[in-house]
Order: sequence, then structure tokens, then C-alpha cells
Amino acid sequence: MSDKNKMEMIKLLELLRQVVLSPKVYLEDVDLINALKNQKELSKYENQSYDKVKVSLNTLKNRANENIDGGFKVLDDYRVSALQAIQDQNEQSNKSNTRTRTGLSKRASELSDEVLVMKKICTNLIEGISEAIEEIEALAPLERKDVRERRAKQAVRKLKSMFTLHPKLFDTPKITDNILGMNSRSRDK
Repeated sequence: MSDKNKMEMIKLLELLRQVVLSPKVYLEDVDLINALKNQKELSKYENQSYDKVKVSLNTLKNRANENIDGGFKVLDDYRVSALQAIQDQNEQSNKSNTRTRTGLSKRASELSDEVLVMKKICTNLIEGISEAIEEIEALAPLERKDVRERRAKQAVRKLKSMFTLHPKLFDTPKITDNILGMNSRSRDK
């Protein structure tokens, strides 16, 4: 029985590796995509070509821990990577093609939508900053230290909440392979 479980885990890992390496092939496999969304769904996933049968999550974890170096964590890391690869491939195929007139107009539309969103975000942030300035100015004449500290904490909390409403605005850009490739080529010369 153990050899069968080991083969099942090896084939499941191989499936996840294949999804990571060539996600385009699996874009239409709705059952697999749903199975990758969480650990429980992966345990329920059935695929005869990979000898994957439906088991409980605890059974999947136990079999992975017994038969895979690194245990269930490695299997789960592959699951997450496979899902991310499919999502990235899906986003890439949805991007507009800038080589055609319709693609360019679609891209222009996308960019104008992004500009509107950024304008709204900036407007909200400017309003938040002006409110914070007013609250800080209102704190100056207060004589009681405890009231001043309480109001200052409230003002700071309110200002911080403005920034958490738009976390994407403050994300740092990802470094892509292309950028790393360019940097490594320029060092080689």
C-alpha cells in the first residue's frame, strides 16, 4: 500500500510541476484550477491519468509527510506556485495587444481607467491630509495633555487608515526576469 501512496504523491508533484512549467496547457482545466485554490480542494481532486484519488486532507498531509522530502509543505508550495502560474498566464493572455489598432484602443481605454482610479485615490489622500492638518491645528490650543494625546492618537489612526484603503498605491514594483537579464548582460560586457 505504501508504494501506491508514494507513486500517487510523486505523480501529484509531477502534475503540479508541469502546471508551474507550462500553465498555458492547463488554463481550460477548471477542475484542476479549483483544486489548486486551497488544500482541501486539492485533497478532493480526482484525476485518473495521474492516479490521483479523492482523499481527506489529513490523509493527503500524512501521505505527503511520509513520501515527499520536505513533506506537505513542499506539496503545498507547489500547489500555490501552480495556481499563481495559471493566474499569471491568464493575466498575460488578457493583456491588450498593442500591435493592432483595436489592441491600442483597448490599451488606451485600460490606461484611462487606471488614471481615473489614481485620480480618485489622490483626491481621497489629499482630503485625508487636509483633515489631518485641521485636526493637528485644533490640538495646539488644548491645555490638557491627556485630551491632546488622545486626539493626536485618533488623528494619526485616521491618517494611517487612509493609507490602508489603497495598499496597491504603495506596493513596490516586482523585479522581473527581463530586468535581471538586462542587468546581468550589462555586467558581462
